[in-house]
Parts: sequence; structure tokens; C-alpha cells
Amino acid sequence: MAHQWFGDKITCSSWTDIWLNEGFATYLAALAQEEYYPANWQEFKKNSIESIVSLPWGSVYVTDTTSAASIFDYRLIYQKGAMVLHMLRWVLGDDDFFDAVRNYVNDPILAYSFVKTQDLVTHLENQSGKDLTEFFEDWFYGEGYPTYTISVLQNGGFLDITLNQVTSHSSVDFYEMPIPVRAYGEGADTIYRLDHLYSGQNFRVEVPFIVDSINFDPDLGWLLETMTCHLIAKNLLLKFTQIRQVLM
Repeated sequence: MAHQWFGDKITCSSWTDIWLNEGFATYLAALAQEEYYPANWQEFKKNSIESIVSLPWGSVYVTDTTSAASIFDYRLIYQKGAMVLHMLRWVLGDDDFFDAVRNYVNDPILAYSFVKTQDLVTHLENQSGKDLTEFFEDWFYGEGYPTYTISVLQNGGFLDITLNQVTSHSSVDFYEMPIPVRAYGEGADTIYRLDHLYSGQNFRVEVPFIVDSINFDPDLGWLLETMTCHLIAKNLLLKFTQIRQVLM
């Protein structure tokens, strides 16, 4: 059904932009799961991320349009294309993302015609007021994915958080993304959105309780990264918790 809008009403003008058909169709099918079968939605994100990061290379932008295998690469065009849309939703917020997509589909210049990725970008930027040049250079044209490590120290009523990142492919030196981090303790929790602009960046945030654990990307799937970053974060936080208990 998604192809009635994304593929038929508006059709990619080149195989290089086939994700505008297949990434949207994959993501809309997943949104039906989010609405009606939440457990399946979580499984979709988990399986998609594991598949995408199974290899350290590959862009959503198709560089070899003579190869059917490249044009219809399920890992990159379908799964990574869908995750790029999901990350755009996180960067822009639900209201701006979905309004921009509706504007894109209903644009009388584009309807029943041919589109390029820039047509979608224009609607996303016009609706949100954000410059998405860096995002598309990293996630659409660039290859690979980031791996994060996180270290945390509580200092009175503040958390000092350091975020490091390495990339799997040399085409991208750093992926700028807002990072969701949730802190728990004393029967309470709070979530922080950290605008990560460079590796080794330090953040200080207020916290109204003694923290005993941290969850990196707590909803699993706003970020496309290796699963090892979750394990690293948890291990660091276990050490942090043990140190805090010893000091007390």
C-alpha cells in the first residue's frame, strides 16, 4: 500500500534514488507495526540495525546503477533507507517530520511525477528550519556507521558525560547526531538529549537523584550504530555504580 504513494504517486527519477521508493515502503510497513504490534516494532529496529552493521561499508545512494544487486540491496536500500527516515524523525521531531513528508507527497509539482532525494530534503528543511546537509552527507552519501562509548561520573547534582565515537568507514569522519541517554536512580528517571558534535565531547547535565544506571538510546533504534556500544555503556556504568557504592 505504501507504494501507492511512494513509488507510484511520486517516483524516483533515477536508480540512484531508489530508496525514495523502497526505504519509505519499508518504513511505513514498520510504522504499522509501531501502531498495532509494538513488540514487532522493537524487533524490526533490532533486526534492521544488526543487519545494517553486519558490514562496515555501503551507502543508501546507489553508485553503480548498472548492477541490480546494488540497486535492490536489501541491507542498504530497504533497511538502511528506512533507518535513515527513522533517524530523520528523531532529529526533526514527529510533528515536523510527518508534516514534511505529507507536504512532499502532496506537492503539486512532484505529484504523479519524478523526484530526487533533494526534493525530499527541501521539504524536510522548509518544514523544520534545519539545515540537513551534514546529515545527508553522512547517512545518505556516506558509508558505514558509528560506534559509541560513553563514560559517566556523578558530581553532586550533576552528571558529567563523555561521548566518544569511531566510524566504520573512512567516507565519514564523524556522524553528528543528538544522542538520547536516560539516567535512573532512587525510583526516578530522566532523559537527556545530547547534541553530539565531535568525539570526546563532554556534557554536564543536572540530575535530581543519585544515579545507579544509565541507558544509552533507551528506546533502541533512534540511532544506527553497533550493538557493542550498548554493552560498552552498560559495562562502564556497572563500574561507575560499584565505585559510587564503595565511596559511600
